[in-house]
Amino acid sequence: MSNKKSKRSLDFAFIGLGEGGGRIAGAFNRLKYTAGAINTAQGDLAGLRLPPSAKLHIPIGAGGAGQDPTQGRRAVLEHEDRVRAFVQALTLTADQVMLCVGGGGGTGTGAVGEVVRICRELKRPVGVIYTLPRTIEGTAVKANALQALGSLYQLAEMGAISPLVVVDNERIGALFPNLRLGQFWPKANLHLAGLFDAFNKLSTQKSQFLSALDGADYLRLLKAGKCAALGYAEITDLKAASALARALADAVHGGLLANGFDLGTASAVGIAIVGSANTLTYLPAGYLETAIKLVKETVGGGYTFTGVYADSTVHRKLKLYTFFAGLDLPMARVGELAQETQVEVGQLQEKLTARTAAPLAGLLGDGLALPTLERGCGAGATIADNVFAQWAQ
Repeated sequence: MSNKKSKRSLDFAFIGLGEGGGRIAGAFNRLKYTAGAINTAQGDLAGLRLPPSAKLHIPIGAGGAGQDPTQGRRAVLEHEDRVRAFVQALTLTADQVMLCVGGGGGTGTGAVGEVVRICRELKRPVGVIYTLPRTIEGTAVKANALQALGSLYQLAEMGAISPLVVVDNERIGALFPNLRLGQFWPKANLHLAGLFDAFNKLSTQKSQFLSALDGADYLRLLKAGKCAALGYAEITDLKAASALARALADAVHGGLLANGFDLGTASAVGIAIVGSANTLTYLPAGYLETAIKLVKETVGGGYTFTGVYADSTVHRKLKLYTFFAGLDLPMARVGELAQETQVEVGQLQEKLTARTAAPLAGLLGDGLALPTLERGCGAGATIADNVFAQWAQ
């Protein structure tokens, strides 16, 4: 399980599916993780800074899946032997495989279910990093993304994938509002990769302060099932226990990479706090204990893994890394996307009806079918709700 050369607890392999997923995998490659990409579009692969052997082109149609998930799935099925060999070679030593998908596209959204199946047939522990589209993105993208999220969450509830890390691109936009267009996605993807890397590196370190979150704890977080949300914040108000606790509470919610989660549904949470040895030495123990207690109260029942670490490069502040695991779907955010998409579908239907008698599905394919999402509901029960109907009231 240990990776001695890089001083990391776990050996990950990241596989990007589609354009957005490939860029996420490329960010992990920059941090020296094993990474590769699969795409139906040769041009998207060419733009990735990955070794040629870490890129797999599975051609379908005229140059790509064209936001049609059925094409992405068909591409994997038609090239299944090549996909299987690629995944097998890339993940030989991996403790954990993470598939990276930009929700809503044709290749990634369509391929992810089949690649999950291949990973499981190869006996590889597999999770998914899944990004939700921004409000400004197209109707088909949002509808595709919601539909695929429902399918992935079903797999997560069954334990077929763990974790399902949900990243909300709308939230990412709020975290990096002033970046130039060319800097935005590289910065955002490196930020996400850095959160995984921070837990993976810190969990190898001993701590002279309070406790240490170790590699086994990190693995438990990854195996907690259902959804996961990662977060980061910096806390500069260290003057009083109550101030630190409030800052920590604000950081927990404000630093997450996805909106809309009910953190009370988490079954486990990892908290890593990093500061200089001097700051941690003179910080009253009660301050941190109060702050950590607040996070535990937010989660309610569940496992809490905490690590406090000294870092000589961190001055006059604390760095806070959070990993909430075992979460239900972020239904508040899903509801917003569903409502937006319902309105847009209705508007488009009206336009097309006015111009032609052809039905919407006949013109645009199955990608705009109203998705049904599975979500937990009381005492572990699961109900199927049409999210469009639920939030379009």
